[in-house]
Amino acid sequence: MVALMDPFSRFVFFLGGNVQNTIQRNRDSIMNSKTKDYVKALEVNPKNAGAWFSFGVAGGGTVSGATLSKKQCFIKALEANPRYAAAWYNFGLAGGGTVSGATFSKKQCYVKALEAYPKYAAAWYDFGLAGGGTVSSASFTEIQCYGKALEVYPKYAAAWNNLGLAGGGTINGMRISNKQCYVKALEADPKYAAAWNHFGVAGGGTVSGATFTAKQCYGKALEAYPKYGVAWNNLGFAGGGMVNGTPFSKKQCYVKALEAKPGYVAAWYNLCVVGGGTVSSATFTKKQCNEKVLAMLQGPSQWKREAHHLN
Repeated sequence: MVALMDPFSRFVFFLGGNVQNTIQRNRDSIMNSKTKDYVKALEVNPKNAGAWFSFGVAGGGTVSGATLSKKQCFIKALEANPRYAAAWYNFGLAGGGTVSGATFSKKQCYVKALEAYPKYAAAWYDFGLAGGGTVSSASFTEIQCYGKALEVYPKYAAAWNNLGLAGGGTINGMRISNKQCYVKALEADPKYAAAWNHFGVAGGGTVSGATFTAKQCYGKALEAYPKYGVAWNNLGFAGGGMVNGTPFSKKQCYVKALEAKPGYVAAWYNLCVVGGGTVSSATFTKKQCNEKVLAMLQGPSQWKREAHHLN
């Protein structure tokens, strides 16, 4: 049996729990104060598109006795101002819906945002995630969408990462390989866990003057996001290594991958390859690991297809 590497994931950013909690507390305090201002503004002028948009970003709430969700707030903003690019973009992020009797998918919302404001980097990025399409009669592939985002905002780490996943592309007339894209992503955001993982899969290299092996890249990904199951699996696939100064064997890496992501087929298979082990206090033999894999993939023939995809 041959162990499996899984290079695929599209995480945008990761923050530690303490940092998240602090940011959330500060945000909640600010939002509570601002929300009152938005409500007052809307009671004075129910057609205030900017106030509806900001009220939606704050999560929505009650205005003049009526309770509105954030999506309903974006609809109100768009009914007041049909060319409000930020409202279209956020309406798309919320899944899209009906505005003034017409229904819009999330992708159509991104198109409307870009038609209103063609230099909207975030809308180009998410339009790329949605597969690309037609904006103002011109067609754009996923790769071209990331390119447009990066032409507007050259330090857009997530766009660089996803351009790398798509195989690289041409930005401002210059061809950028997938590995160069990951480097650009990491130069823009040195704590970008997914980009470190992908850079490791690409073999590692030099970032900001320092050289990193594939193992070191996975280690950097895990320092940024310790519950990154894919990176744990890939570190195990590479033979194990150091994370935050602690050595992990390949088996320990697969266990960590499964503790982070219990339904992770490739990691179960790899744990099977090394003879089984203990995951979250439960011990699994090699046979039991293999049985879990086959049960998840509903049979050996599907497993073969999945193994080929992941390898």
